[in-house]
Amino acid sequence: MDHKQNLTLVLLCSGNGADSSLYRPNGDDKRYRHRHDALVRCVAVTLFSAAGACTITDGRSCELILLYEDSCMRMSLTSKSREHQVPASFTQQPPPLEKDIVTAWKNAANEAIRLRQQQHTSSIGTMGSSFTRNQNGCNMTSSTSLKLVTKCVLDESPPNQTADASSKAKHKLPSHMPASKRDAISILQSSCSLEFLRSHHMNVPLAVALKKFNKNKLQAVWGASSSSDSSTQQPDSSTIERTFRKILSEAKGKDKTNDYSTDVLAAYLHESYDSELPCWSKELYDRNKEVKHIFLFCGAVRDMTDAENDSLSNVCEQMKIPLLPCRLGPVPEFTSKIVCVAGYHFYKGLLGSGLIKLWERKQVSQEVMTKSQPLSNNMSHKRSLHTIAMIPFDSTSLTADPSKRCRVHWCMVRLCVCSLYRSKFASTTREALENKLSFLFQDGLAINLNQRDFISSLAEKHQAAPSERQILEEICRCRDETLSQECSDGINQLISSYTQKNDHQGEIYALDFTNELHRTSKQVMELAYAKDCSSGDHVDSTLLAVLKVRDQSGHANTKMETMHKRIIGDIEAVNIQVRKQSLLVSEAQDCEALTVVMLQHLDYQSKLFGLLRHVFEDSSSEAIVSDVATTKERGRKRKKKQKDGNKKKSKKKHKKHSNNR
Repeated sequence: MDHKQNLTLVLLCSGNGADSSLYRPNGDDKRYRHRHDALVRCVAVTLFSAAGACTITDGRSCELILLYEDSCMRMSLTSKSREHQVPASFTQQPPPLEKDIVTAWKNAANEAIRLRQQQHTSSIGTMGSSFTRNQNGCNMTSSTSLKLVTKCVLDESPPNQTADASSKAKHKLPSHMPASKRDAISILQSSCSLEFLRSHHMNVPLAVALKKFNKNKLQAVWGASSSSDSSTQQPDSSTIERTFRKILSEAKGKDKTNDYSTDVLAAYLHESYDSELPCWSKELYDRNKEVKHIFLFCGAVRDMTDAENDSLSNVCEQMKIPLLPCRLGPVPEFTSKIVCVAGYHFYKGLLGSGLIKLWERKQVSQEVMTKSQPLSNNMSHKRSLHTIAMIPFDSTSLTADPSKRCRVHWCMVRLCVCSLYRSKFASTTREALENKLSFLFQDGLAINLNQRDFISSLAEKHQAAPSERQILEEICRCRDETLSQECSDGINQLISSYTQKNDHQGEIYALDFTNELHRTSKQVMELAYAKDCSSGDHVDSTLLAVLKVRDQSGHANTKMETMHKRIIGDIEAVNIQVRKQSLLVSEAQDCEALTVVMLQHLDYQSKLFGLLRHVFEDSSSEAIVSDVATTKERGRKRKKKQKDGNKKKSKKKHKKHSNNR
């Protein structure tokens, strides 16, 4: 690209981002407050996935801002290499564990509060984390470590409100009730007066309140607290607009222009908007060079409020920045997955061009983009995605101990979240994609995880929104349960259940995402941008996706190679064809989970199995042509050899006849 394009993702969150007491880096054995687990995942899919990989491939920048509603706090996260020495790959760096991210937030919040107490003005607390750790024998030097710069920005306080923000936070109540009952009750008990709690029978221990109040009752109490004097006023529209203006002015500058231009574009994402972001075409790649800065706004674990939408529209109109409400698919999904898809389009250089096309379409039609009900992908036949991940250590090395975690443990958690956790709408509708996940360890043990059973098991323990440790503990439980079975269902038995294609099984495909040496010509994601292959709605379809989780060392592993050959052999033994693929953005830390998310997204776009048919049919045709060419070549060589032999016989006969004379 001719210039360094910037991407800024702004996620609007609930709670008080400057209250350091809410951050518990060592409390991952319990549920995080204000869904910090989800926000940590947003960091992973932004800075350590496709969008973040741009910092080590072509120098483009990516920034994540967590904007808190009750105090207009801003936290900026930037992935940056220490001493400007760019590492060869994110996968060779220590992973961004929950503890690391939450610690960075806590330190930055403490620093911002300390500066405000000293200066009595708006303050910026900045902390840097380099994640230098020795894990599993992989020595990370300081020159190649990734530096995560975290800023906590406090908004300017009115003259009569220069008190400590942390003390004021105890009396503030977010306008949006959290999705979690535990979080909502905790906020109410810490924010409301004792009289209010007594009048609504909430002056009881948390465990008791969880049993007494269902979602409807809790919503009624929340509404009553918002209208009472038990909590302070929320930021008005002028405060929100001032915050948005500060963020957008970093790219646009203070000078006002009279005309709109596409060098800076803004969009807010929600699946209910009618306008689909047109990113699936490489023909628009050249238009991407026109865009210098892209701002994406989205609600984190909640939707943006009407006041926030109106404030953003007013600011963009005043600053002459095109603002485009749009969606990245018809199926509602978690914020982290939406951000992940947007980051991949940015990595491919098509996010800016898609926004330009949408802006030009809006200018021509002059239509107001309104919300509608979330749509589905209108596919009634059964579709399944079975991810098989090969783990580069024995099953006995699996642990939930934070001090013993490495990149492999982190990737296992990410694969669980991406494969098994989906929005309620996306996982319960009639046309939902069925997801399965299998972990295959070096010692031959296979753990097969079912989407419904895995989530239900954690939900029964009041871990519906689990931390990394809780997910690892559940995987360990599944491992122990598998070992206790006399005849455990190994991966061989599971693959054997996928018989050859017939009327009952439908279509079955297998993609081998372990081809790291070179990229094949038939990459599914490359074809997705080049061809319009609809999946149709005629047969049941299944995809087996084989992944190899890489460790930080990057050394060759003969056991993994042997395991890979065996699993591919087992798949081919039941007459399922296999095609080689490469991991998406292999230099990214989150490349394994990114691959799964994009396969799911292709299904939401009704593209996945249509593309697979194209890949496999073309490969079969090429194989037939190759076989025909080989047969012709063999026939030609055979005829030439026979002709040469006849010539030799003729010469010998002529020579013998001459000697006799």
